[in-house]
Amino acid sequence: MEELLRENLLNYIGIAIFFFIWILMAIFGIVVKTKKMEVQKIRIAICLTVGSVLMFIFSYFIVYLHLYPIALANFEYNNSLSEETEGVVNSVKIDRNDRVSLFVDGEKYIIVYSNDCPYVNIDKDIKKGDIVKIVFGEKSKYVFGIEMKQDYK
Repeated sequence: MEELLRENLLNYIGIAIFFFIWILMAIFGIVVKTKKMEVQKIRIAICLTVGSVLMFIFSYFIVYLHLYPIALANFEYNNSLSEETEGVVNSVKIDRNDRVSLFVDGEKYIIVYSNDCPYVNIDKDIKKGDIVKIVFGEKSKYVFGIEMKQDYK
């Protein structure tokens, strides 16, 4: 699990760096293109507006929605900030190629997933109605460990 978290974190850091460089190049291009404008106030307004919008989009979509959750989960895993619960699986939903949403007793948990070396084979091992014991991050709700429980009915 540690390898999957670290690999996922490094992938998102790489993506964030790539987009940050791309946005800086776009802002620099706008500054160069607007140098020929005669009205200085309009030039500054265009550069600030476009730069601010691009940085907001980068900060929200790349950093806040994608990089921050996996970084928080990695921090919690490395510092043993976890909780444990047991419950019945309501549903399993594959969100993206690298994450799976697991709903246990109405609460959403996220499993970092890899098709190449799956930690748990989601399609075969976990189904609706199964009783599972999970260890997850306190704030991130990323699953660090999952164990199937026997049904004693």
